Amino acid sequence: MVIYYALCRLGDYRRRILADICVGGRLRCHEDKAKTRELAMKYLILVLLLYATMAAAVVDPDAPAHVRAFHERMAPYQAQIQQGQTTAAMSEAYVAMAEALDRELNTAYRQLMARLSDEQQAALRASQRQWLKYRDAEFAFLSETFTRQSHGSSVVLTVGGARNALVYKRVEELWSYLESF
Repeated sequence: MVIYYALCRLGDYRRRILADICVGGRLRCHEDKAKTRELAMKYLILVLLLYATMAAAVVDPDAPAHVRAFHERMAPYQAQIQQGQTTAAMSEAYVAMAEALDRELNTAYRQLMARLSDEQQAALRASQRQWLKYRDAEFAFLSETFTRQSHGSSVVLTVGGARNALVYKRVEELWSYLESF
């Protein structure tokens, strides 16, 4: 009955499949024994698939939480930016965060490379090279588009925030990949 209740709480598509299989928590008996066996097999396969997907979703609690640790390491830099009273103080905080992000990027990359096979390393190396080209092009766009003439003294904050956000996302991706190994 519990399985029936859980399965019947599924979406309409799955409910339509089950409507042919389940009635009142029991398998419907058809006059045709082959049809009954076929429906029972569908039911069994559906239940096994549901259990398989639930098992795949379980996260290893002993695995290192690299992403969470990264967020914790970056929190003081973000707080320093938010607490900045002047543009100069905030600019210095953005620079400090950019340096920390660069160290994180290199550390995450090296640790991930150490866990990969030769083929996977080649793929990550190619991916990282492409990302670095993208980063450099994005930085050039930001520098060309957001200038002191067009945005005033706050341009350092706009550009600093955008640059850090871009690198932050990549570092986060690398740490999350590492959590999978």
